[in-house]
Amino acid sequence: INRNFVLDAQSFMAALGKIFPKERLLTQKVELLPYESDALTAFRARPSAVVLPESAEEVIETVRLCHKAAVPFVARGSGTSLSGGTGGVVGTLIGVLIIGVLRNGLNLLSVSPFLQAVVIGLVIVLAVAAETFKHRKS
Repeated sequence: INRNFVLDAQSFMAALGKIFPKERLLTQKVELLPYESDALTAFRARPSAVVLPESAEEVIETVRLCHKAAVPFVARGSGTSLSGGTGGVVGTLIGVLIIGVLRNGLNLLSVSPFLQAVVIGLVIVLAVAAETFKHRKS
């Protein structure tokens, strides 16, 4: 940490503004709400800013600025988020319907709750694997 390089909050935000256009530098409360937490919703911490880099150079410049100013940061990549993915409403409803029908059928067959969880877990794993395979082919 470089203790000789200290920026106040306003100067730090101005430096970020030189790296990112306004639409990719989120600073308004309503814009920052989705970034307060992930799956651990009991712990929330609103960031001062969120940047949406589009190149490796922007990432490098941002990390360097944070390091020089001794400002902590959290890198958050795309992919499966613990608080939700990029699925659609229709796919979600179909998934809920399939799990509901499967659970009811297993109950009617008097399958133990443990085995029900195992079977439903396997169905979910197979669905995720099928979706991954589908996306890799396209």
